[in-house]
Amino acid sequence: MADDLSLVSILQLAGFGGVVAAVANQTIKWGVDSFTENRKRKFDATYVAIRVSVILEAYVSACDTHIRNRDVAHDIQGISAAGDLPKLAEFPSNIDWRSCDSALATEVLGFPTRIEAAQSEAVRADWASNDYWVTHLEAVNLGVAAWDLAVRFRTRYRLAPNEMLTEVADALKKQKSKNDMRLVALREKWLADAEKGREAVRSGVVKPVNG
Repeated sequence: MADDLSLVSILQLAGFGGVVAAVANQTIKWGVDSFTENRKRKFDATYVAIRVSVILEAYVSACDTHIRNRDVAHDIQGISAAGDLPKLAEFPSNIDWRSCDSALATEVLGFPTRIEAAQSEAVRADWASNDYWVTHLEAVNLGVAAWDLAVRFRTRYRLAPNEMLTEVADALKKQKSKNDMRLVALREKWLADAEKGREAVRSGVVKPVNG
C-alpha cells in the first residue's frame, strides 16, 4: 500500500511538474513574442520617421527655392501673381502609421490639407488685390511648419538631425519672425485707422455711410 501511495505521489508530482513546465514554456513564448513584436514595432516606427522626415525636409527646401525664385521674378520682372505653392511628395503606401506616435502621425497626415488651404488663401488674395506677398507669407509659414514637424519626428525616434538643411530652416524662421512683426504692425495700423474713422463719425466730420 505504501508503495502504491508513493507511486501515486510520484505520478501526481510528475503531472504537476508537467503543468509547471507547460506554463513556464508558454510564459517564455509570450515573452519572446512580445519582445519580437515590440522590436518590430520600434523598427517600423523608425522607418516611418526616416521616410516622413526626408519628405518634409525636401518640402522645406522646395519652399525656400520657391520663395527665392518668386522674389527674383518679382524684383526683375515685376511679377506679382500668386503662383502655385510647392507640392508635398506623397508618402509611401507601405507606411504603417499605427506604429508611430499618434499625435505626430495625425499632424503629418493633415499637412497636405494645410497646404491646400494655404494655396486657396494665396489665390484668393491674388485675385482680390494682386497681393504677391501672401504667397511669400504662406510659403514661409509652410516651410517652417514642415521643418518643425521633421525635427520632432527625428527627436522622437532618436534620428540624427539634418544639419545640411539647418541654415535654410534658420533663414525661413527669421523671415517668419519678420513677417509676423509686419502682420502685427499692419493689424495695429488697421485698428488705428478704424478708430480714426469712428472718431470722425462721432465728431460729425464724416457722415455714416448708412446715414
